[in-house]
Amino acid sequence: MKGNIRKASIYTIIGKFLSKILGLIRERITKTMFGLSPEMSIFSFVITLIGLIRSTTIKSINKVSVPHILKHQEDEASISSSFSVVILFNILIGIILMIFSYPLAKYTLGNLTYSPSLIRFGQIMYIMAGTIIIILSISDTAESILSGFRIFTYQIIREPLINTIYIASILIFPSTTMLMGGRLIGELVFAVIIAVALLINKYFIWTKPHISHIKTIIWLSIPVVLGTSINFINTFVDRYMATLLPDTRSVSALAAATTIAILPYALFGEAIAKSVYTGFSEASTNKDMSEFSSYIGKVLYLGGWLIIPSAIGIASLSDNITFFLYYGGKFQMNDVTLVSLATMFYAFRYLFTSLYIPLNNSLVALEKGYISMWLALIFVPINIILNWLLGFQFHMGAPGFALATAITSGLMLISVIIILLHITQSRLARKHTYGLLKVTIASTIMALSLLFLKRLTGMSRIYTILLTVIGAMIYIVILGMLKDEELYHIIRKLARRKTQ
Repeated sequence: MKGNIRKASIYTIIGKFLSKILGLIRERITKTMFGLSPEMSIFSFVITLIGLIRSTTIKSINKVSVPHILKHQEDEASISSSFSVVILFNILIGIILMIFSYPLAKYTLGNLTYSPSLIRFGQIMYIMAGTIIIILSISDTAESILSGFRIFTYQIIREPLINTIYIASILIFPSTTMLMGGRLIGELVFAVIIAVALLINKYFIWTKPHISHIKTIIWLSIPVVLGTSINFINTFVDRYMATLLPDTRSVSALAAATTIAILPYALFGEAIAKSVYTGFSEASTNKDMSEFSSYIGKVLYLGGWLIIPSAIGIASLSDNITFFLYYGGKFQMNDVTLVSLATMFYAFRYLFTSLYIPLNNSLVALEKGYISMWLALIFVPINIILNWLLGFQFHMGAPGFALATAITSGLMLISVIIILLHITQSRLARKHTYGLLKVTIASTIMALSLLFLKRLTGMSRIYTILLTVIGAMIYIVILGMLKDEELYHIIRKLARRKTQ
């Protein structure tokens, strides 16, 4: 009886907490998030919803699969069945969102007297969310089958969780600070989660309690403290540069602000990375876990922190610059800005996840993290200028943003090839440069398809958003299905034919 009462009280607390969160979100949407139109408010909420569902799903997949992998159990049938349950549940959520899109739209928009067209827009957004979740579930299934259920590592949970925190922080706390530093806040929250997870694993799974947990906490808290300091520096520089740009919004000044803002990452990156790596080494006391923790440590050492200036810098700061231009009143909420925001919020996240992973692997082969700093100093301004020129000046909208990304990743590819192949002569580095080539191909295909659809239809902005989302889905499927190894073998075959 007592157990049932405890369960009931726990469920009541959880229910109250969820209703409070939903009420807060609903209040934000009905008041229109940070001055945007109701359309953009509900769009942002739906994107947040997708992020929450995705992060929950990936955590569930991670939970059912990683224990088997870490214990070296080859029972792929049990992993497959658990994975299938999670994926089917995710697909069911997508179907529910599509079926109940109309009542959800009415509830989300509140009791305000919005026009039927706005309710219709909200309904379309929920249908879009359900479709995206289903498509991504299929993509997860395809990728897991192709890789033999060995994809459940640090990277698969990192990006969706960080992006969820980032978008949710903008939604709940609409301010310039969140726009400037929201993504890094997500990074810091994830670092804390990693630290807590390590301690839980250490004392409940590894059962090797002879290393002081206080020492581990100290080591793993260093990157959080340093990262928070860097966040303040970054936000201060961004906001200070914003005061120097009252009306002109000159591209050169924006590029300068971006370059200055990422310098703290480059300066403190090594210190952060070393502390994280040491923290993992201290926590890893079980011999069976040494290889896994070494891999995680390397990813954090050379990828998770030193890669911030190049991959995360390009993605996050490009977002910030676009919001910056929008807030300046230079661009109204028209077809171009709405579609561009839709593309950035969704498709670009997956693009730079794919961009940073192969570059991370290349850096592991190279064992030199400073290349990421120089790539950032060169290519972040280039990416912003291309986004501004193609997206706004030439009025290309979403295709322009995708094309700018294709050009930037292509230029980065050339630079990485020159650095890695001609300096290091590393086979591993040579192999992973094709990851950048995959990004270039996928973003080029997306740019061309979006440009074709935009020119072909001439539809209203709502339908253009839907076409953009469809293009983003195609784009994600390409990234999910086209493996680096497959592309590597295809190019090798072509090279052999030419030499014959």
